[in-house]
Amino acid sequence: MLRKYINFLFLSLLGLLIMSCGFQNTNDNQESLGNSAKITSTLWEISKPGEPTSYLVGSLHFGKPDDVLPEKIEERLKDSDYVYAEVKFPDDPKNPTDPDFIEFMQKIYDTESGQTLADKIGTQRFEKIKKMFVELAEQKKAKGGNSSLDLEKLNYIQPWILPIYLPQVIVERNFSTEKGIDYLIIAEAKRLNIPLGGLEDHMYRYYILKDKPMNLVLNDIDQILSQEKMAEMGMQSMYLLYHSGDSTSFEAIGMQLTPEKSILSILQSKETLESQKWLKTEMLDKRNLHWVPTILSLLPKQKNFFVVGLLHLYGATGLVQQLREHGYTVTPIPLSDE
Repeated sequence: MLRKYINFLFLSLLGLLIMSCGFQNTNDNQESLGNSAKITSTLWEISKPGEPTSYLVGSLHFGKPDDVLPEKIEERLKDSDYVYAEVKFPDDPKNPTDPDFIEFMQKIYDTESGQTLADKIGTQRFEKIKKMFVELAEQKKAKGGNSSLDLEKLNYIQPWILPIYLPQVIVERNFSTEKGIDYLIIAEAKRLNIPLGGLEDHMYRYYILKDKPMNLVLNDIDQILSQEKMAEMGMQSMYLLYHSGDSTSFEAIGMQLTPEKSILSILQSKETLESQKWLKTEMLDKRNLHWVPTILSLLPKQKNFFVVGLLHLYGATGLVQQLREHGYTVTPIPLSDE
């Protein structure tokens, strides 16, 4: 569970939005984003006269086995003084010493109430989840890999972590989180001995996740369990959109931020629409605005390399727009020379 949490920490928003959003009208989406920055690349230069140049990358948190860092990202990473991800990765995942990380991991399990996960979410949901985990373990074993799955611990996991964890189980069927852009950047930074930091504490995210209403958590679980195949297709599509690098693809990704404008929204339940709103408000907007003061304090000091989920770049509260409003020039850098 420890290794899975580290690898999978950043996938919750992407997984749920992929499954819950339908096709949308492009004009409606552009109108909803107002005058915010148009996202046309995954790599951005941050500059201001008299200050070191920093870079910002919008990541997709999974990839294929043969994926490598794009050359332009690698070049700028090598020249950076410090790398910051959404949260700081433990130096040694098998033997973490960071009190913040250890406390979060302890919060994932319920060791006090005497209730099991099956008690909280219902036996039927629990058995479906258990089946997903067993199938993944068998798939990994068939490919010669190992699974860190602990079925005994599964029954004591907190329900609020499942909307993060279940999409990641689906991702592992066809992709690897160790080949996500963020993971590749962090691995390369470690190889180059570039210091690593985080824009938020693990416990900051805990306080967001634990307060999600239980009816929305259960709805998220039901959506994931009932739409596994659609989720797999959605993740394949997101991978292709992300790596195509053209403006139309980035616009399509940005549409995930306005699920209420989906032509299928009238078919969605009240809980699904509320959950989508919660995800954008709590997991994107709130966290973006929490990160901005930290980023602003770092920019004058050193050459920084920031890597966050791609959706954190979009919209009025997105990091590109926020930095521009604070006087920085934020310029897209195409990854391809074409």
